[in-house]
Amino acid sequence: CPASGSGDCITVAGSQGEGDGPQQLSSPVHVVVAPSGDFIVTDSGNKRVQRCPASGSGDCITVAGSQGEGDGPQQLSSPVHVVVAPSGDFIVTDSGNKRVQRCPASGSG
Repeated sequence: CPASGSGDCITVAGSQGEGDGPQQLSSPVHVVVAPSGDFIVTDSGNKRVQRCPASGSGDCITVAGSQGEGDGPQQLSSPVHVVVAPSGDFIVTDSGNKRVQRCPASGSG
């Protein structure tokens, strides 16, 4: 919602409703703002972390969990929290696998 306290809120991620498409989310749990202004969203229902454009329009990109659910290096089971490291990498708590993953900022997760 606008910082001024007046006006309407706008959808900045998940504008196409529930699902696993580039403009869809399923159980978003946490969001942080990257230095670029993009939104980094843990999409727990889809077992992934999405980078969504700061403008609030356009497709989100999977930056962690691109290989679906599991315990492999590009898989997540239940992503809950994410932070952006000084290097730009994403640090993700994956509670389903009882681990913390460091995912490269330049990778596709």
